[in-house]
Amino acid sequence: FEVLERPNDWQKIFRVAENEKPRHRLRLEYWSAFNDYAFADPNFASEFPRRAPSTKSWYDLSIGVSFCHIAVDMVQRSNILRVGLYIPDGKELFAALTEKKSDVEASLGFALEWCELPEKKASRIVAEHAADFSDRSAWLKQFGWIMETALQIKAAFKVCL
Repeated sequence: FEVLERPNDWQKIFRVAENEKPRHRLRLEYWSAFNDYAFADPNFASEFPRRAPSTKSWYDLSIGVSFCHIAVDMVQRSNILRVGLYIPDGKELFAALTEKKSDVEASLGFALEWCELPEKKASRIVAEHAADFSDRSAWLKQFGWIMETALQIKAAFKVCL
């Protein structure tokens, strides 16, 4: 049989958001707009699976392996976007990647922040970008930076993973 119509996720998402705090509503709007923009780009859509928008401050992009992924973070209190490789539980992997730091950064053409996070299981390797999340007219430029950086990071680390 053929599905002719599906439930409207937008209604469900925004109905949930009505009772959320303003910062949560902003995140949901931001990630929804990001999805619309990013996954209209065939190059980006072919590299990453689409995820449902949420009220969380992060948006994860799968890179085809279970031991790490690309994380995009909205740090609202300091108006910073972060895009980087997130390793939930792999200090050995982080150490191995750190040995290739100069090659990775040379292929990217920019430096990354290498955060071992010794007090936690996780580690991350990120690029940061200033972003005013309250300025909706700047969102498309932010989305462009997220997309470009995520694609570059995926390509740079692909040879290492």
